[in-house]
Amino acid sequence: LYMAFRFEWRPGVACTISLFHDTLAIIAVCCIFHVEIDITVVAAILTVLGSSTNDSIVILDRVRENLRLKRKLPYEELVNLAINQCLVRTIYNSMTTMLPLLALLTVGPSSLWGFSLVLLVGVFEGCYSTFGVVCPICVDWHLYVDKPRQRTDVASQKA
Repeated sequence: LYMAFRFEWRPGVACTISLFHDTLAIIAVCCIFHVEIDITVVAAILTVLGSSTNDSIVILDRVRENLRLKRKLPYEELVNLAINQCLVRTIYNSMTTMLPLLALLTVGPSSLWGFSLVLLVGVFEGCYSTFGVVCPICVDWHLYVDKPRQRTDVASQKA
């Protein structure tokens, strides 16, 4: 809901799809590694979903800012510019999260193994879903739904 009110409903739908994508990937990893779903794993899943949503908000906010500043660029180039502007920040943020999680996974107590595995996979998956799911859905939506609609509106106005 926040994404729909903050931006538009289309990025909100794209973010929701990416959250389902993240959840399915985490559950798949839990099934593959036979991770018991306890309260710490649920907390890790919720943390990953919050982090993924935050990354999506950051990049979509950058897209919106670029829309205001560079109106003449095509939408797909604006999204690409936003990805390039946010990529280093996201990599640094993810790496500083992954390093302690790797340490916790390898030398931490066995009671936190599932927690650290879910967070480690989730941080990687959250980055991927922001750049590989949310942004392409927004671009495809714009190219294949909004642009043809704009062309038909212009054609009907000329007639």
